[in-house]
Amino acid sequence: MIDSFVDLLIKYGIAKTDWGQKTIPAHTTLLYEGDIADNLYFIHSGALRFWHNVDGKDITFQFFFENQIVASYESFI
Repeated sequence: MIDSFVDLLIKYGIAKTDWGQKTIPAHTTLLYEGDIADNLYFIHSGALRFWHNVDGKDITFQFFFENQIVASYESFI
């Protein structure tokens, strides 16, 4: 599944051809408020939580789990 998705992204110039695997420690912030996303993630194992800050509180927006593709699409495109 991931190979065909990556091929599609490369075909339309959305992604680079130099994909690599990263292990990211738990509780790592992948994108800070105001930053522009330049990564796309495929969750091989574990989970990821999308959240934002509202008046000093972490508000969970969405969860992602194994075999899902994740990016901050609004920022990424």
